[in-house]
Amino acid sequence: MKCGESVSLVLRESDPEGVRLAVIWYEGGRELGRGKNLTLSSFEPGIHIVKGVVSDGEYSINATVVFEIRPVAAETPGPTLLTGCAVLVIAAAARRWFR
Repeated sequence: MKCGESVSLVLRESDPEGVRLAVIWYEGGRELGRGKNLTLSSFEPGIHIVKGVVSDGEYSINATVVFEIRPVAAETPGPTLLTGCAVLVIAAAARRWFR
């Protein structure tokens, strides 16, 4: 991926009791969006830790994805110029909390 291209994350959720679930996405303490699908194109170069939190109002679980946006060298002769970005997904993990 290059800078400015969209990053899409999907969190698939379900509740065995049919309770409606809320999904909120965060990076750090900042809310990025709501709903099971998140598409953003505003990530700057660097490491990003995005968490999707699913809640039924009483309990919650979260899934975390860590990825890095890296500068990409321009294809020109001579010294290397850094332009654009690339995405490297480092890890994805899910955690559950039970009573």
